[in-house]
Amino acid sequence: MVNPAAHGSMVREIVKNAAAQKSDLIIFPEYFNVMLATSPWAEIIKSSDSVRKAIRRISETTDGPRSMRDLFIQQSQMIRKHMDNLYGELAKQYGISILAGTYFAHDRAADRLTNRAVLYDAEGTVIYEQDKSFLTAFEKSELQLDAGRPQDARLLDFNGISVGITICRDIFFPVWDDIFMGMDLLIDLRAEGSLWQDSSGSFYSAIPQRLHGSGGSWAVTSTLTGQFIDLFWQGKSAYISKDISKASITSPDTYTI
Repeated sequence: MVNPAAHGSMVREIVKNAAAQKSDLIIFPEYFNVMLATSPWAEIIKSSDSVRKAIRRISETTDGPRSMRDLFIQQSQMIRKHMDNLYGELAKQYGISILAGTYFAHDRAADRLTNRAVLYDAEGTVIYEQDKSFLTAFEKSELQLDAGRPQDARLLDFNGISVGITICRDIFFPVWDDIFMGMDLLIDLRAEGSLWQDSSGSFYSAIPQRLHGSGGSWAVTSTLTGQFIDLFWQGKSAYISKDISKASITSPDTYTI
């Protein structure tokens, strides 16, 4: 079950192991922090067999959020505080940069809820944030998320390497080719809801297309694996070059989150 203590323990172990291998950057996948929003209703989540039923039961509690969107808006600040404390502390402790996956960020002034990636530098400071631009049908209809704008994204300079970031479905759209023109490395964060053995490989075709379009050489795709009630994610993480035959695809570790 997702809760801040268990999530923090897992992240600390991952960062500790990566630091021991002299890593410069740790990349967590899309949605890695999202389900923390449900932690106040752990007992309801535990006894529900679908996300929709869980949300309905939560909405029936006193002062409970009335929809998935309301739930994520209500918990957005809590998750961000948890992330800043956790990833910021670990990045500074180990002197390592951390791309902390995504969470659902709420902009109160504009009343926008977006799927946002956050990058911490080796001092533990947030140096970049980017919202997902091309949402899935589930994100639009069930979660009622708001889309980011591709033009708000930019290339990052990481130790002399030019880096662009895409979030899951964003990878399929050539708008990034001009935005990331001249990049060295593409980082794609995603949460793919297809079985490991049935994966269509469509992401592994789209990524080389983005590399060709922007002049990039290599890409890293970091994929969420695990299950949350009736939702599951089980894609492949990989290093991919323009020449797909040079891809190195890894088998996923699976967590029940």
